[in-house]
Amino acid sequence: MMLEIKNLCAGYGDLQVLFDINMHVEQGEVVSLIGSNGAGKTTLLRILSGLEPLMSGAITYQGQDLTKVPASKRADIGISHIPQGRGILGTLTVEENLELGAYPRNARKLTAQGKERAYSMFPILSERRHQLAGSLSGGEQQMLAISRSLMINPKLLMLDEPSLGLAPIVVEEMFELISKVSGDGISILIVEQNLVQALGVATRAYIMETGHIVMEGSSQELMNNEDVRKAYLGV
Repeated sequence: MMLEIKNLCAGYGDLQVLFDINMHVEQGEVVSLIGSNGAGKTTLLRILSGLEPLMSGAITYQGQDLTKVPASKRADIGISHIPQGRGILGTLTVEENLELGAYPRNARKLTAQGKERAYSMFPILSERRHQLAGSLSGGEQQMLAISRSLMINPKLLMLDEPSLGLAPIVVEEMFELISKVSGDGISILIVEQNLVQALGVATRAYIMETGHIVMEGSSQELMNNEDVRKAYLGV
């Protein structure tokens, strides 16, 4: 198993925002975490990246206790996180952003290979490799964010709201790419509000409300669930 979360509780100060979270992601599996704003989805990803502490519970990554691995070392063991807003450095060029993605020691020797893969997946990035990243469109920045995250050859890729602020046609392209990336054996955890896209790319999904996992199942089961459709599609 790639990732296992057991009875995780977390919060900010005395305010608890996550309650007994239990989830898992298998090797090469795409799993979606769906919920509205304020549900606690982003907090969970930040905990998995080591950016926030947990109150209690356990997180196991490839059989090891992830809570004992500092945030600065999690990229070294193959965990890549694309935050909400993409985290692109706008004053650097496209190529410089990609090179920064290979900063972990074990990825530096693969920099040229990583850039070649990025430019192959997204020819537009090759055309704009010397252009400042801040001048790219939202869709192009998301392409760059995904490409940069792949520079470390991750085993687990986490994406926070990848469809946020993108045109519908670009969203479709992004999720097609995510599906392609998973075909390379990378485990993927996606945080999303877009139910159709999130379930379309994932094999399984979890529904989070106010810090609780209230439902889980295969994507097909959740898409056919009347309560889920009513809550997220209004039908």
